[in-house]
Amino acid sequence: MARTSMPADYARPNGRVAAADVRRAQYDRETGTAVDAADQPTPLRFKPRRST
Repeated sequence: MARTSMPADYARPNGRVAAADVRRAQYDRETGTAVDAADQPTPLRFKPRRST
């Protein structure tokens, strides 16, 4: 993780980096790709069920 250019790009909205994020950063480094902040998906929204 220390060898990635921007570890903050892999952080979650609360600022923490999970193990899955570390694995993704390692994979990106091995393949030579980088994550863009603009490419991150928007969070899903909760839609309650209709009460019928």
